[in-house]
Amino acid sequence: MLANVNISLFVKKNKNTSFEGYNYVGRYSNVRNSTLGLGSYIGSKSFMPECLVGKFCSIGSNVQILSGNHPTDIFISTHPAFYSVSGSTGLSFVNKSKFTEFEYADENGHKVIIGNDVWIASNVLIVAPVKIGNGAVVAAGSVVIGDVEPYSIVGGVPAKVIGRRFEEETAEKINSSQWWNWDLDKIRANADCFENTEKFLDFIKKG
Repeated sequence: MLANVNISLFVKKNKNTSFEGYNYVGRYSNVRNSTLGLGSYIGSKSFMPECLVGKFCSIGSNVQILSGNHPTDIFISTHPAFYSVSGSTGLSFVNKSKFTEFEYADENGHKVIIGNDVWIASNVLIVAPVKIGNGAVVAAGSVVIGDVEPYSIVGGVPAKVIGRRFEEETAEKINSSQWWNWDLDKIRANADCFENTEKFLDFIKKG
């Protein structure tokens, strides 16, 4: 039994969804075929299927992953009846698929990969496939249409870099420490070091 996995009412998940522990998923969220790393949580009404979430991630409410492409040139119509045999409406005019409807961020069928210590604020739309790097921040209401660099702060429609959490050298040192993989007892015993970069960098320098 995993420690402290709190799944609220009306959450959609299946046997292919896994939790590493100390997780929370808010009401009416969909996290089917997904993985939540240690300490990560998702707010209410979020739609995040086929998603790989790292450790210590904070994901707000109403975060939506959009997947499924439609052709916007060459094909006369954007309707799947003209290029797909899936027949989601029960109507298809083709006997083989002629357009790639779904793309994936990795070979395991994940549409979105979210690193560790990522904060995604509420009401964000993520257009798959996308990779969001460690330590990144996505501002509320943003539309993410491309990969997000580690420790960058992005926002807007479409989301663009609006800041950096740390100077590049500092970010590289924090990222290299991979503190999210430390034993919980080690993190707990040294939590004061997470209050600022000077303390943290001094701690990892001492080993």
